[in-house]
Amino acid sequence: MYKNQYIITICAVLGFLYTLFFYYQDSKLENPSMLKSHTIIEQGCRNSKGSSSVHIKYNKKIYYIRLANKECLKYPIGTEIQLSYNEQFDYFYKPDGLKRDKRRLLIIGVIFILSIIPWKKIIKIKS
Repeated sequence: MYKNQYIITICAVLGFLYTLFFYYQDSKLENPSMLKSHTIIEQGCRNSKGSSSVHIKYNKKIYYIRLANKECLKYPIGTEIQLSYNEQFDYFYKPDGLKRDKRRLLIIGVIFILSIIPWKKIIKIKS
């Protein structure tokens, strides 16, 4: 293995564990009975690439909820958004069927598999 492959493998494993942790946390918040309405106090939508977000106030704190650009436009100031709150780790979650977390797990899994392939042997065979 190349030296860089060890670093990539370690980063992929750490990224996979991090994403798996949030997948588990968010799966508990997917329950529709946990949803509560919150009023949007600020909207930060961007037409270009970059993250868009809406802001809500909860327990005297302001929380930023990251959304896709098109979805952000659906929530102007003063409208309600349905969110679940994770009390243990103090963050809000907008249920989406865990699409984002599943996609991240898949990408990191592919990176991990590519990082453990013995590229030195494959390249020697072709030469």
